[in-house]
Formats: sequence, C-alpha cells, structure tokens
Amino acid sequence: MGRGAGRRRDGGADLPIAHPRLGAEAPTTVEVLRSALGEVKAFGRPVQVDVLGDMPAPPGMTPLLSNDQLRRLGGLLIGVEVPAQFRELRTGVLLPLVFRRLQADLSRALRQAFFEFAEVDTSYRPGDVRALGPSTLTDAAREVDRLLVEVSCGFEFLPAITPVNSDQAWEAFRASGCEREPAFHYRPLPVDPDLLKRRLYDIRIEDVTDPALAAVFRAKRQELDRELTMLEDRDTSAFLPASVQLYGGRRGGPAEPRRCGPGAGGRRPARGRPARVGHGVDLRRPRPP
Repeated sequence: MGRGAGRRRDGGADLPIAHPRLGAEAPTTVEVLRSALGEVKAFGRPVQVDVLGDMPAPPGMTPLLSNDQLRRLGGLLIGVEVPAQFRELRTGVLLPLVFRRLQADLSRALRQAFFEFAEVDTSYRPGDVRALGPSTLTDAAREVDRLLVEVSCGFEFLPAITPVNSDQAWEAFRASGCEREPAFHYRPLPVDPDLLKRRLYDIRIEDVTDPALAAVFRAKRQELDRELTMLEDRDTSAFLPASVQLYGGRRGGPAEPRRCGPGAGGRRPARGRPARVGHGVDLRRPRPP
C-alpha cells in the first residue's frame, strides 16, 4: 500500500519482508533478499528492511498457502510490501524516474534471492545470477532495437563533424602565432537533426520490460541525441561542451602551454593532443566513439 514519500507513517520499515518462520532460523534466501533490498537507491536515501514473521497477504485477503501446505511442499512463501513512493504524495501522479529506478533495483534484488533459492533449495544450478535474466528478446525489444539502428544509420556522424579544411586551418592558426581561432568549414548536412530527434524520442523504450535491456537502449538513445546535438552545434561555441558531454572531459590537469608559430618548428600537435587556442577551444580532430 502506498504511503507517500519519506518514512512509513507507522515508523516501520521501508520495505518490510513478510515470511512465516517455520524453523528455528530464517532461510538464507530471506537473508539474501533482505540484504539486496537494503541496496535499493530509488528513494534517494538508505532504506530500512525488516523481516516480519507474518503470512504474506494483502489486507483483507487470505495467504496463497497455509503453514501446513508449505511444510508439505517444502517451499518458501515470501512477500515484500513496496510503498508507493514512486507517486507524488498529494496528487498521486507517477514519478517516472523514481519508478524506473525502483523497478530496476527490485528486479536485481529479486534475482539475487531467486538465485540463492535455486542454489540452496533446489537441484537446479544456474551458476550465475545473470543466468536468471531473460534469454530471448521480446517483440517490443526487437522493435526498439530496429528503430534505434534506423536512426543511427540515418546520418554519418564523423564525416559530418570533421572539417574539410583542417590542414589549411592549422597553417592559418600557426601563422597567427596560435592567437587567432581557426575558421573551420564543414560538409553540408544532408539530414535535419530535429527530425531525427523526433524519430528518436518516438521510440517506445518504456515498452521494454527488462530493466537492464531498457537501460542499454536509453544509453544508446542518449548517445544518438548528443551526436545530433553536436551536428547542430558545428562551428559554434556550444560544440566543445557538447563533445565533452559525449566523450568526457580532458584527463589530468590543465594542458601545458605549447610554443607555436613559425619559430616553433611548424609542427602540428600530435593527434589526440589539443593545442590551446582563443576562448578555450581545443584544436584537434574528433575522436571516434
């Protein structure tokens, strides 16, 4: 039952586990689940997980199995109460990013518990917790993959952001004593980045039920989005910060000053090593992803 944001009103655990204790000690599966739920990050703070000796059942409903049935079957009956902290407290509006993170965290915790149960209480030996994940792609996942490939193949990123006059720009830059920013020229774009972005965000990644696979698809969508942004930002001051978003910043400390000009030997910087020019712009060829 949802209790809004923050701690539960009754002062209990955030994620209580209900498990009828039939023996002297709790099964290791319950302990693994308790530990894994303690790693949930979706609420933005450490969570409290308690194991209660209750029969798991929603209020007003009977448990799926009785204690006698559990003893005969040799099974485990475990319930987890998940508070609706993925909804806004007053309006009940879904908080999609919190819900997505909670879905991924709970999926990971449950798989760890299932793995422990299989290893300890059954003859099945999965070998690795990842073996319990989906082994085939759903139709929704295949469709998302196909559409992402279509957008990715709809433009040629590296040729589009590579200046066609890099040699001439370097010579002019060196001749100015490395003081005047070079003027780069680029190939005309054969695509409209805005239209490709529209197609990109029309892809229904939310229909992919596997949280891990959905995260991979979202990461690819973000990468394509940033590449399209860089196409729009060519020959502007926004191009460099956009490239840092895509590839990351420079490793190490600030670049040391380099001699430049006719008396510096006339050499271009080694590929991949930036030469500092006016307004903090790096003169270098783009690195492939």
